[in-house]
Amino acid sequence: MRREKSLRELRNELYSGYFVCVLFLCGVIFRNAISWEWLRVGIICGFVLVLFDLVSLQYKFLKLKKLHSKKDEIE
Repeated sequence: MRREKSLRELRNELYSGYFVCVLFLCGVIFRNAISWEWLRVGIICGFVLVLFDLVSLQYKFLKLKKLHSKKDEIE
């Protein structure tokens, strides 16, 4: 059975994802200094993939946070 992630776990994943996204963004900004084409493509693709992952994690986090706030209102 799959266990739902808690708010704390999702928040930790978001923070680490933001850090990785900033690193990839720096790589995208300075990609012209990299001489290997395959590394430039890898950095751009990695940035896009991490960005999509962050958007989905942010959606899950907000959805779970909203669900928890509704539970608190009921109780």
